[in-house]
Amino acid sequence: MKPDKDKIGIHFARAAATYEGQAMVQKQIGKRLIDLMAGEMGSFQGRALEIGCCTGLLTRLFLDRFPRTRELHVNDLVSRFESYMEMSDQEATRLRFISGDIEKVALPATYDCIFSSSTFHWLHDLNIFLKRLTSHLHADGLLAFTLYGPENMSEIRELTGQGLRYHSLADMQCLLRKNYTLLHCEEQRQRMFFQDVGALLVHLRATGVNALTERGWSRARLQSFSRQYTKRFSSDQGVPLTYHPMYFLARPR
Repeated sequence: MKPDKDKIGIHFARAAATYEGQAMVQKQIGKRLIDLMAGEMGSFQGRALEIGCCTGLLTRLFLDRFPRTRELHVNDLVSRFESYMEMSDQEATRLRFISGDIEKVALPATYDCIFSSSTFHWLHDLNIFLKRLTSHLHADGLLAFTLYGPENMSEIRELTGQGLRYHSLADMQCLLRKNYTLLHCEEQRQRMFFQDVGALLVHLRATGVNALTERGWSRARLQSFSRQYTKRFSSDQGVPLTYHPMYFLARPR
């Protein structure tokens, strides 16, 4: 399934008000990424770019950990997310919002760090994109990102046959080594549990991830999906949903 970026933008814009209340896994992933970056960057004071800032969850984590950042550019496909970049006066003077599709938008600078969380799996040609980023990183600059692996939301894929084509950890290592020195990679499996399938679907809508589904949900289809999901996957803990985050740190060669 090739991501429909118009649909992605619509779904994430609709989820703006509810995203951070439901994005528990995404926040954990962001915290882990920032910890990994701190091990490489120490007291960072350069210019950075965040790709896929959404409502600013990772943006705030980054500025809290690296308060001496000289300049931070943040990008998102959804232009309305600029209004969510509520920072202190001192932070606001260093912040610039870049609206648009990151695979098409012109980047205005060369950076000491480019970072992103839970975004790169939405791109159409990650190989070309990663190569392009090397021209926007200083020679000793850091690329740090997370994206999801093949087991992500495997329950939904198993029942519907729908979902993104996720790269494996080995795929990503090969892609990065074409143009980067790979510093670190790891993967995790995290499962969220919900009271029932209805609560799970609320979670997907509230985080914008229902952009993964191509077909509409008729009442009959929704009922059938709920019955099958419950029968196939439910446990004493509830109804599960699998996340498969992968983490990468690299420097351009």
